[in-house]
Amino acid sequence: MQRIVLVGIVFVCFGGALVLSQRVLTPEETSRAAAVKLFESLKKGRQMQMAAKEWGDKDRSVIRFATEGTGVPINKLSAEQRTLVDDLFRSMLSEYGLKRCQEMGGTGRVTFLGA
Repeated sequence: MQRIVLVGIVFVCFGGALVLSQRVLTPEETSRAAAVKLFESLKKGRQMQMAAKEWGDKDRSVIRFATEGTGVPINKLSAEQRTLVDDLFRSMLSEYGLKRCQEMGGTGRVTFLGA
């Protein structure tokens, strides 16, 4: 009987250790994962050519309205890709910032700089 109780306690402790060992992603890791997933969803060819720019690109430091500039227009992305953009925004922005981005109605652009 004592052995059964002891074995039960060991299993409970082992199970608790497994649950506690599950690491929660940091906000930076969550945002990075969302960005990578969006980048990998871009179609090779035109979408990738429009969205991927070199780190030293001349337009890197230029601030423009969301409807101008380089990158793939969000309203030209597939429904799945727009969902990934929304996931990326949710991982990076406050509720207020997310609301403001959603009010733009998908008029922004997606651009990735660097390797």
